[in-house]
Amino acid sequence: MSEQDSYEVEDDLEEDDEEDIVLLSLRRLRSVIEHADWFHRLGQPLGGETRQLAEDYVSHLGFPDAWVASVADWEHAAIAAENPEINSDSWEAEEQQRAHLTSEAALVFGEQELQDALEAITSIAGPIIFNAAANVAAMWGVEDDAIVEACAGAALQACYNAALVIAAEEEETHPCALKFAIFEAGHWPIGIAGHSFNVF
Repeated sequence: MSEQDSYEVEDDLEEDDEEDIVLLSLRRLRSVIEHADWFHRLGQPLGGETRQLAEDYVSHLGFPDAWVASVADWEHAAIAAENPEINSDSWEAEEQQRAHLTSEAALVFGEQELQDALEAITSIAGPIIFNAAANVAAMWGVEDDAIVEACAGAALQACYNAALVIAAEEEETHPCALKFAIFEAGHWPIGIAGHSFNVF
């Protein structure tokens, strides 16, 4: 074996090890999704740790002037989610973050392997999250299916984005990781409207 061949083998091994580590982290994320008590703190006051996650999220997303507002019930959550003043700049910032994560993650996995890994996460997460949202809404007596589906859909998107964070080997302080952590804490981070970041 030539010296060049030896270097190529070492590079292949390093890439395999890197991918294995990412796959292990994705399996851990799957376990978190399966065992999280989704939406169990909706309407409750934000604890100090959750409030800090929310403050870090808006700061890392690029909106440090946004203040965290606690939403009390489903009616006000619907108002917040449908607010015409929802900050389109913050939505665009998240989309840019997701696009960047996708590009970085594809360098680790390859496009098809990445897509397979993400589909595996969402196929597990979808039924768990939508069932949890329906059950919690039923306990509240909520009859507005659209807002319940919006809540569950946002959580499922957060799972997808959290998987991208892992696949791209980004830090836990990435905005998408922080948003997932707020969901994991039992709340629904609805979004930034005006200067407030509404969390149900």
